[in-house]
Amino acid sequence: MKKFCLIISLLMIPGSVFAFEFKGQFWSKKNCRELRSECLPRAISSALIYQLMEPEINSSTTLKIIGKDFDAQLFYARKSQAKDYYVFQIELLNKAGKTLGICSRYESLDTVENVPVGACGVKWGGQDLLVGFSIMLVD
Repeated sequence: MKKFCLIISLLMIPGSVFAFEFKGQFWSKKNCRELRSECLPRAISSALIYQLMEPEINSSTTLKIIGKDFDAQLFYARKSQAKDYYVFQIELLNKAGKTLGICSRYESLDTVENVPVGACGVKWGGQDLLVGFSIMLVD
């Protein structure tokens, strides 16, 4: 009976905490659009599994992922308006903390997927190279 009451009380707690799990990976590619192998993204790090906590309404949470040459700062916010929505953002940073680029995704609570898959890429330095970070589903 105690276990049953504990389960019921946990279900009644408002604002239950949810985290989504995803794989993240840094990549690079030559700045070209052909289907040659050097024009396709190639991994420059291992694909690792991360978790990001769902924020409460009108708040946000962040996760910084450290790469070898640059970092990815993930921003996840839940906004309340006439129709509530999520903001998911990947910001790529150099090692000095300067923003290289930002990619954003907005999702209604009605249409949001379990994991906001996608990628963010920027031109890297003076080279003819693009670098980025991808978010993928966990197998």
